Amino acid sequence: WTSWEESEPARAAAACRGQLVRVTRLRPEPRVASLAGFLSADEAAHIVELARPLLKRSRVINHAAEGDVGELSDARTSESCRVPAARDAVVRRAVQRAAFLAGLTPWHAEAVQVVRYLPGQQYRPHHDYFDPSDARYAEKCDDRGNRLLSFFVYLSGCAGGGRTAFPELRLSFEPEVGAAVVWYNIDREGALDGRTLHAG
Repeated sequence: WTSWEESEPARAAAACRGQLVRVTRLRPEPRVASLAGFLSADEAAHIVELARPLLKRSRVINHAAEGDVGELSDARTSESCRVPAARDAVVRRAVQRAAFLAGLTPWHAEAVQVVRYLPGQQYRPHHDYFDPSDARYAEKCDDRGNRLLSFFVYLSGCAGGGRTAFPELRLSFEPEVGAAVVWYNIDREGALDGRTLHAG
């Protein structure tokens, strides 16, 4: 269920998949919300341990090459991996929770990606949507469409720095265990929203 507090219409509490999530709507366009308590501390720790042996240097996709060819880039210096929801109940529960809050089915979700940033690592400003100027844009969007929204969940805190920043929206988020940020990459008219430019 969800309940909206009358005194603060931009805030809600949603109970889903065993977790009480506090949602704060930050912007109507592009739609951005912060979620406190999206994961429990135990769920976050479980996903960290699941991902730890799988982490490798992050890559970016070269959309001009055949297949999903990843290449190293100074723009993205983190480590990352994918953790399958089909094989882990905690990851599956997180995907189901995200789908419920977004009003979609879990079938809309891509593979869950875990990213680790060590001191000094970054992902320079970028968009999560597929860009129409990419050589393989039609192929990427043909079957599943473009990336409607992004769900960014923090699995740990950070002693300093480590924020996710949206320079055009003048928003930034400090990592907090179990918190999440969700935003729509595509506006209500179906256009790609360049204001969702963000960096980590």
